[in-house]
Amino acid sequence: MGYLYLTVAFVQMLKAFCPVVTMLLLFFARLEKATTRLVAAVMMIAIGVAMASYGETHMNMFGLAAMIISVFAESTRLVLTQHLLVGGSAMHPLEGLMYIGSACSGWLMLLAALSEWPHLIQSSSYLLLLRHPLEFAAAAVAGFGVNTLAILVIKVTSSLTLKVLGTVKDVGLVAVGIVFLHEQVTKLQLMGYLVSMSGFLCYNYIKSFQTQSKPHTSLDGKVN
Repeated sequence: MGYLYLTVAFVQMLKAFCPVVTMLLLFFARLEKATTRLVAAVMMIAIGVAMASYGETHMNMFGLAAMIISVFAESTRLVLTQHLLVGGSAMHPLEGLMYIGSACSGWLMLLAALSEWPHLIQSSSYLLLLRHPLEFAAAAVAGFGVNTLAILVIKVTSSLTLKVLGTVKDVGLVAVGIVFLHEQVTKLQLMGYLVSMSGFLCYNYIKSFQTQSKPHTSLDGKVN
């Protein structure tokens, strides 16, 4: 919903705040150990996002509120997923994907039935599925691949690492918004995003040392 009221570049900058919320929830759930350097790196990302938000020239409070709620919901989902995969149950990634995917599909179908299906039937927009079957099938396969890889990353590393890695994708989307969609980005926004990227590099540097000193966990939950 945030894309309807905010620019693509600004939405991606706001999504870079998600690692901070995820980190705090992981600390609260005792799934991640807090260290000074780790907190400093993630807070650097948060400061950069705050600078980018302050420099936004087309601010919409409803869109901003929708994105903030989205960030907290996404962070909560990732932390709960990590708890299922590496907590007491130690599920296999595909098993976790089966349960999570079923729940997500159920809620999406319910919301779509209430808000979108009447319009789709009235306008016959559902016929697009028959007109472009290959495109929809490719999107479905790509979505399955993305969710499967996300589960594997959470299992092997952590949900915080997954969200921090997502900031790399956000760089490309910001560039697309500026170059192809001709969106206006202020100098303060660019400076804030550079600060966020610096925090991302620091985070990777810190986690690389933690990974080397941490025992390897296989996909079936066994520690090697």
